[in-house]
Amino acid sequence: MQNFSGSVLGPIDGDSVYILRHGKRVAVRVGGVDVQSYGPRADAAKKHIQKWVGRQVFVKEGCCNRPHGEVPGIVTDHNGNNLGKELLEFGVRLKRFPIEAPAAPIVLPRLFL
Repeated sequence: MQNFSGSVLGPIDGDSVYILRHGKRVAVRVGGVDVQSYGPRADAAKKHIQKWVGRQVFVKEGCCNRPHGEVPGIVTDHNGNNLGKELLEFGVRLKRFPIEAPAAPIVLPRLFL
């Protein structure tokens, strides 16, 4: 699957969400963060994800494998809010997976003398 846009339907667990894409529900594993699946921290993360329900988001595919069949991706809204970074409050950073998209390289014009 490639990068895509959609709207957040709700949490699956503390670090995964359902996103509506072209009328179909897609399970997305939020990149770069790991939140416990059960317990108070997971419940708090799911409550936080509820604030994103209905929000239009962009999902940038984060890596190649699919844990539990979910698409791994960096989830941001159109205002630049990053769900993975917000979920760090409830979990830990997984450094081996990206949490944000790299900035586009700055291309400077060549100057001729």
